[in-house]
Amino acid sequence: DYGVVSDDDLFDDHYGYGGYSGSLMLTQILFEDMTLRFSADHQYREYTGRAAYDLDGVQIADLRCDTRRSFAMQAEYVFPALDLSIDVAFDYIWNESTDEFYRYTNNALTIALSVPY
Repeated sequence: DYGVVSDDDLFDDHYGYGGYSGSLMLTQILFEDMTLRFSADHQYREYTGRAAYDLDGVQIADLRCDTRRSFAMQAEYVFPALDLSIDVAFDYIWNESTDEFYRYTNNALTIALSVPY
C-alpha cells in the first residue's frame, strides 16, 4: 500500500512490468484515540515490450524503466463519544522514468470524516 493515494492504478497495468519493490510502515499510537502512520515505498519497474520516448514521440531507449518512490503521513483521531473519526493524510509520490512522459511528482492532501451507519 502506497498510503492513501495511489496515482497509477488508472493507467498502469501491474502485469506489464517486472522488478523489485520494498516498503516500510511505522505506526505510533500517541493516545488511546490518536494514531500516526508513516510509510515509504521504493519500486523499480522494467516494462516488457515497451520502448521509451521523449515528449516529441522520438524513441530514446529500447526499454522503459521507472523508479517510483512514495512517502505518506497519516493521522487519525477517533471521537468515541460521537462515534466518528477524522483522518488527515499527506502523500508525496515521484516517478523517474526513461520515458519523459512518465516523469512526474504528485502531492495529495486528504481529509476524511468517517461516521458509521
